[in-house]
Amino acid sequence: MTFDQEAENERLAHKDEDSKASTTSKKEEAEKEEHLEKEIRKEKEAYTNSRLERIKEQERELLDTRSQPIRQYLMDNVVPILTEGLIDVCKELPEDPVDYLSEYLFKRCLEVPHPNPTNYYSQ
Repeated sequence: MTFDQEAENERLAHKDEDSKASTTSKKEEAEKEEHLEKEIRKEKEAYTNSRLERIKEQERELLDTRSQPIRQYLMDNVVPILTEGLIDVCKELPEDPVDYLSEYLFKRCLEVPHPNPTNYYSQ
């Protein structure tokens, strides 16, 4: 083996070592980047989920606020009569309870004063 061949073999060996070190370094960098991307993705998901929860809560509050007048109207004008009708159905135990209840409500509607629904909405 000549001096040139030995130098060439040594150069190739160093090149292989450098190539392996470079490959290992690139793999480590890629893993770090992947881990960083996963962390960023988790943070974005957490932020998005918290925003969605806040939006849902605001929608629930808005719906509750808007439904208060109709709830009050129903509590004042419908629920008492409906409750009485259901109690009457339980006492009588008719064959067709739905028909019986509808007849009861129809009869009672003639006795009940008709409230002005606009009294329940402040405009």
